[in-house]
Amino acid sequence: MRPLRRTSVAFVTLFLLLGISSARADAVAECDRLAAHPDDQQKSAGVQGVAFNDLNTVQAMKACQAAVTQSKAPRLRFQLGRTFESSGETLKAREQFSLAAHGGHRVANNGVARTYWSEENLATDDPKLAFDWFYKAALLGDPAGQFNLGAFYYRGVGTKENLPKALEWFKKSAAQNDSEAADWVAAIEKEMSEQ
Repeated sequence: MRPLRRTSVAFVTLFLLLGISSARADAVAECDRLAAHPDDQQKSAGVQGVAFNDLNTVQAMKACQAAVTQSKAPRLRFQLGRTFESSGETLKAREQFSLAAHGGHRVANNGVARTYWSEENLATDDPKLAFDWFYKAALLGDPAGQFNLGAFYYRGVGTKENLPKALEWFKKSAAQNDSEAADWVAAIEKEMSEQ
C-alpha cells in the first residue's frame, strides 16, 4: 500500500473540515429555523422566526443545544432560552438569556426579566429584578422591554407607580409600531387629563 502524499493528506483534511463546517452550519440553521423570535433584529437573514406559542419545543431545544455546542453566538443562547422558557424550565431559560444578554443580545434582557416575573408564579417572582432587566431592555431599544417597563411603572411593580414614566415608555414602544402600546398611550393620556 502506498503512503498518502502531502497533497492527499491536505485534501482529506480539507474535506473533513468542510464536513465539520457543514454540520455546524446545519445545526445553527436548524436552531434559527425552529427557535428564532420573529421580531429579533439579530436573527439570521432570511429567517422568519417562530411565535412563542408555535415553538416545537422538543425539536427546537435539540437543535439549539447542538448549535450552542458549536457556536456561542448570543442569538443561539437566546433561542435556546426560548425553548427552555417554552418547556417551563425557568432557571435554564434564565441562564441562557443571561448569557445572551451579556453577549450583547438586546432582546435577551427582556427574556431574563420574564424569568423573574410572571403573573402565574407570584410566590417565586422578584419584581425588582424583573424591573431592572426590563429597564436594560428598554434602554437598548427593545419595544417589548419598553412596553413591559411602561406596564411596571403603570402598576407600580418593582418600582413606585409613575404615570408620566409609564406614558414615556409606552410612547417609545408605540413609536416602534406596537399597537397595544399605542392603546395604552391613549388610555394613560385620558386618565392623566381627568386628574
